[in-house]
Amino acid sequence: MQTEAMVAALDAEILKLQQVRAILSEVGPSLTASAVNSAVKAAKAAKPSPAAPVKRQMSAEGKARIVAAQKKRWAAVKKAARVAAKAVKTPAKQAAKKAAKKAAPVKTAAQ
Repeated sequence: MQTEAMVAALDAEILKLQQVRAILSEVGPSLTASAVNSAVKAAKAAKPSPAAPVKRQMSAEGKARIVAAQKKRWAAVKKAARVAAKAVKTPAKQAAKKAAKKAAPVKTAAQ
């Protein structure tokens, strides 16, 4: 596809040069700078302008699907963060509870 674009650009350039040559041969030996400039301007004007790319517009339905998918991704990230935070806190809490049980005096029936 890239090769086709290059060939098309070369064809356009050849066409432009042929037009300049035709204009210059009409002018003849009395070639002046203004004649050359006018020939170049005429060749540039004859060059077809490339078509502007068409901008695509997203439908409201498409935007809504993207928003929903993004919210789902963020919910998964937040849930993973909560699970990770809980996993980090849980062993410390359990260790503290075990230490508190060991340090607490044992109740006897006489007390």
